[in-house]
Amino acid sequence: MSSKIDRLRNGIKKVIESENTIFVKFRELVESFEEIIPEEKQRYHAAIKALSTTSKLSRQEIVKAVNNQLEDLKTLEKGLMPALPGWRDEFKVMKARSLEIRDEISKLREKLGRLESEEKGILNEMVAREKEMELVEKAVGELFTEIGEEITYIKKRVEEFTSEGAASQPIPPRASIHKSDIPGEEKGGGEHKIEIRESSAPQETEWEKKCPMCGGRMSFHVKDEMWLCYACAYEELNKNEVQGNSEKESEHPNASEIGRA
Repeated sequence: MSSKIDRLRNGIKKVIESENTIFVKFRELVESFEEIIPEEKQRYHAAIKALSTTSKLSRQEIVKAVNNQLEDLKTLEKGLMPALPGWRDEFKVMKARSLEIRDEISKLREKLGRLESEEKGILNEMVAREKEMELVEKAVGELFTEIGEEITYIKKRVEEFTSEGAASQPIPPRASIHKSDIPGEEKGGGEHKIEIRESSAPQETEWEKKCPMCGGRMSFHVKDEMWLCYACAYEELNKNEVQGNSEKESEHPNASEIGRA
């Protein structure tokens, strides 16, 4: 803007100085006396006297010529001023565009704030979800490990017990009674010959013992805390539980009699 003003000023001065007017001559005399006569009032008096002598003009004519130059300047100003509204219109367009851009920037900032808030919420949810997934994965892994260990234990026990059951055939009842000839019994009711064969009982250990029902092999299940016969499927509680029940009965010996009464 300053460069435009400077160009305009130079243009106006060029128009004024293009004419060989009394004003131009007077101004040149004042400027030439500036170094010779420092005092401004004396300098102007000297310029008027010199112009009066060279141009044969009176003091009143010089003043009138300066006033005419001022009127010419006003006329020139009126000729230039119609161009200024165009500048103002252009300025209004620029101002309107500036307001539009400012409004768009405000909307973009508002949208950016919403997006940043949404992103922050998503990131927080991701962190919480990641922690939750870690806990779930850990719990599921521990669950499968526990179930796998239980199945492995059962598998080993089944393999162990089934292999032992296949090796030893089911044992018959503890004693088999063979009578003598039946016709002899009919004749005189004589003596009966009874032959009892004791079956070889399996060796009892902490985990295995003889079945009281069939004489087969019973194994102790740690998980269920009971004995199980694989030959006749007879079940028996843990000896500690049986012992506890018997102790309770010994503490109350008359309980059964009262119940019978």
